[in-house]
Amino acid sequence: MQVSKELYFTDGNNEVKYLDTTASFNLAITQDGSAFDLTNATAIDVKVANDTGYVFDKSIDMATIKQPLAGLITMPVDTEVMNALVPDDYTIEVWVTLSSLVTPGSQEGLTDDGSTTNTTTSSTATTTYNAIFPSDDPQGFTITENVMSDSGDVIPVMSLDTFQQEFDQLKTDLTNKVATLQGPKGDKGDKGDTGTVDNTGLISAPAFQSLQTATTELQQNALMINPANDFNKASLLFEVAGRWPVGGAVAQSMQCDIKTGIIYAAEQTDDAGSQRIVKYNPDTKAIIQERALNLDAVVWFEGNSLYHDAVTGDVMFVLPYDLLGNWFIYNFDTDTKGTPFRMVGQTIYCIDDTGKYFVTINSKDMPGVNGYITGFNVFDLTSVISGVPKLVNYIPVKDGIVRGNNKIQGFQMVGDSIYIGRGTYNQRFRTTVIDNTGAVTADYVWDQNDIKKIIGFPDDGQVFTCESEGMSYNIVNGKAVPVIVDIGRRGSGVYYAMINLNDTNGVKIRYTSGVSVAGMTRMDVSGINRGLAFNLGSTAQDPSILDCLKNVHEYGSYNFTVAQGNTGLAPEMGSVSGIAIVREMDGYNLNKMMVIAVDYNNCTWTNYFDKGTWMQWSKQLNYVPLWIGSSKMNQPVTLNKPASGYKRYAAIYQTSNGNGMFAVGDGKTIIINCFNNGNGAAAATTFYEAQLIFPTITTARLSVNGANSLAVPNGASNGTPTMSTSPGDITIKEIWGMM
Repeated sequence: MQVSKELYFTDGNNEVKYLDTTASFNLAITQDGSAFDLTNATAIDVKVANDTGYVFDKSIDMATIKQPLAGLITMPVDTEVMNALVPDDYTIEVWVTLSSLVTPGSQEGLTDDGSTTNTTTSSTATTTYNAIFPSDDPQGFTITENVMSDSGDVIPVMSLDTFQQEFDQLKTDLTNKVATLQGPKGDKGDKGDTGTVDNTGLISAPAFQSLQTATTELQQNALMINPANDFNKASLLFEVAGRWPVGGAVAQSMQCDIKTGIIYAAEQTDDAGSQRIVKYNPDTKAIIQERALNLDAVVWFEGNSLYHDAVTGDVMFVLPYDLLGNWFIYNFDTDTKGTPFRMVGQTIYCIDDTGKYFVTINSKDMPGVNGYITGFNVFDLTSVISGVPKLVNYIPVKDGIVRGNNKIQGFQMVGDSIYIGRGTYNQRFRTTVIDNTGAVTADYVWDQNDIKKIIGFPDDGQVFTCESEGMSYNIVNGKAVPVIVDIGRRGSGVYYAMINLNDTNGVKIRYTSGVSVAGMTRMDVSGINRGLAFNLGSTAQDPSILDCLKNVHEYGSYNFTVAQGNTGLAPEMGSVSGIAIVREMDGYNLNKMMVIAVDYNNCTWTNYFDKGTWMQWSKQLNYVPLWIGSSKMNQPVTLNKPASGYKRYAAIYQTSNGNGMFAVGDGKTIIINCFNNGNGAAAATTFYEAQLIFPTITTARLSVNGANSLAVPNGASNGTPTMSTSPGDITIKEIWGMM
């Protein structure tokens, strides 16, 4: 007989804040509703998993089991747990290792069916048994974010008035300084001594320092790029043979070894075992060495993770082993792979410019590997190299997500900013910049023609196509700068390019401040757009706007723009812009949300989310009153607003019997046909007929207005019906223009 094994949180507490290492989870395990006897337990492990799979396990100190007959277990949420987890939802199982199936507290003992297994553990044939709780769905717990997950910055701002004051002060300082530098006057007719300039004194002047700081900030807040005629002095371009699109491997990421200047490219096809790392000479552009990694899984090396071994100096990489959360350390110089280890995050990653941190993308509850970002997991690099990753920071992306034609190709952390490289083949390049709080600080967009000009290719008619392959970084004049990684094709040639940004000697590229309106963002209390933008189109790869909205995790108002045909819209809706307002949250999850959207046809639509279910889109009655009054309109009346630009027109009218009715016309003619029984003295039916027309866009009248009555004398069973006609029995009350 199959037994039932159950697992409970005894106090109902299954939630703890991130990095709170004083908490614990109190668990109880039972079998068929009775406490499970832990007398013969030799080991207890709590296995933890999330949506991506197994994460880690926590061994329980057997000395803490004070009531073995009660089946009670306390799992401390200590530093070991917090180093392995990020804010997320998790499921757990309890695995109990037993030395015997028969326990002193139970005459029946533990059956050997269900989730119990036995294992021979030594040459003396000692048998142990594993009991796994629960036997059905695992229990869950949540690590919630703390306030440190959303840190803020105070950013100094220089106003125009302040700038003018600083400039005026600079002029005064310069004037005073020059006055002290003039040489003594000579005798008449003789040339005086030449004055000297104290450059050090000028540079140290307070106003000069403030002005220089403002200029530096301006340069840092705009991406600068080298002009085409100076491209090779600070950027890299070279042609590669046998690469895409002729069936060969293509670069998924590129980076410069800062110590040697050597370029390393991770190249592959979409097939398992195709991954390889290629070492290029930056001067000759020739291949120096090539290593094939031959991994069994289809996994892409979309990141920059080169470092040097602290002892040997060998070139090393941190690389994903598969798409299931397994990673390994690779020694390029010796061509050896380390033992795989677990680490949270998608296979888009980087080592920051300081060499202290290893960063992965988090995309909780979002489909796809490189489609979304909900946050960044920041690990101590030393702990990653040792195979025991320690999470030191988590940067939530303010509920923003990135998707659509600007998919994520890679990112790079430089200083306090993260540069996200986005774009698909032969589409726009886009670099979105966020700060260490997860807020968007800038968004740069340019197309393939811009890239062509930047690289310096002539406009000679040859077809040029390109694709973003993410971001990297380089050192320019002693400063780390972000680098765009590009792969392009011109004619029959295939080219790799690394384009340095924030070069103060360069020129500004196309720049858009803030976030594009073609995406979903959230306004904070200061009115600033927060979160990464994303485009929602109508292709099969574009997610439903309703799926995106239900995955927000914070109170607020969210703006969005969606293309016509998106699977989350009603079929008759045009492209829409709208706002979603969170009404209620259940911890980290959305409970209730109200959505209002206006489509391209100027029609208003509403929807509502209630505890896991979306209601249907509802179209509101969109109309503009063109005229309000009371007239039989024998003569044209002047409208209050022109009858122009509307898809339909409507009229509210009243019959001679006092009945109010409504008629709609698709063009500029409204046909009115109705009947009613309103004659109390006779069994009668009156048929009304009228036609409302618009002689001009500013006037309206009734071209036809009459009624035909068919009546039988009251009480006459075989009376002869009589027909009567009367004019002007329709009175117009309102005229509308409708969207």
